[in-house]
Amino acid sequence: MHALRFILQGVPCLLVAGESAFVGCGAFDIHTFGRLGVPAAKVMGVSTIEDLLEATIAESNDLARKRGVVEGMSVKAAARLL
Repeated sequence: MHALRFILQGVPCLLVAGESAFVGCGAFDIHTFGRLGVPAAKVMGVSTIEDLLEATIAESNDLARKRGVVEGMSVKAAARLL
């Protein structure tokens, strides 16, 4: 798993990614990634990697749900499924 944080026009963008899936902040359109074949989930209100890792899933796309990632799940638990 890899973590990435960057600032885009003053907005922090964060994600943790595995080989073929990721959990990211609200800046990422997880449904577009789903149409591209990428399982993805998002969290809201995070600004650091630590925040992201301690957050809970706000939404997941169909491919992530097929892997068992659901709303309210911890990011750490979701990362193990993705």
